Amino acid sequence: MSRTWLFRVLAALVLALSPAGAAQATLVRADYALTFVPEGSGPDLTGYTLGGTLAFFYYQFGRAGGPVQTSPGSLEIAGIAAGASGGGAFLFDLDLGAREAFLFLSFGGTAGNPGPPDYPVFAFWAGTVEGGEVVGELPGTAPLIDLGVISVGANPGPPDMPLFAFGSSGHLVGSLSVTFSQVPEPATALVVALGLAALAWAGRRRSRARR
Repeated sequence: MSRTWLFRVLAALVLALSPAGAAQATLVRADYALTFVPEGSGPDLTGYTLGGTLAFFYYQFGRAGGPVQTSPGSLEIAGIAAGASGGGAFLFDLDLGAREAFLFLSFGGTAGNPGPPDYPVFAFWAGTVEGGEVVGELPGTAPLIDLGVISVGANPGPPDMPLFAFGSSGHLVGSLSVTFSQVPEPATALVVALGLAALAWAGRRRSRARR
């Protein structure tokens, strides 16, 4: 195999795996943590468990300028006992080479026990909270919460959101936090490995030619 042929193969791989050669999906990891710690003058939730659905959404303007809204998926979270916490991670793909993405999430769940009553629990806007209670009209469903903008090499800061149980009013019962990070693509690692191998091979050829 000649050196010229090898470098041509490497150049073709770099072009094929670069954003200019094809649409590149960026693997994004969302790490989340939920706490279920009822506070204040709300109902006594001793013995209750919290469970629900955590859904991630993003909004992008497409290459042709049209809006595109997609949900990467949702997570069903098992019961978390009062006074405890739980968490995990979620992976999804975004084509950040096309446009930046506006991230959103919603959490809708239930604080329940073997007997009634059960209380719906939502992650809610901090701007509508005073003294540990929700002010204004109570939501009927989990609202979309704006998390920030993610683009190549830039992640939104870690948002912390209060969780409220809703009965005749909304009472603080915990918190939800989410952090985002971009996972290096295997294709990038492959290009780097091939480049290092090519340099090592060329160096060996040169050293042998001098002998």
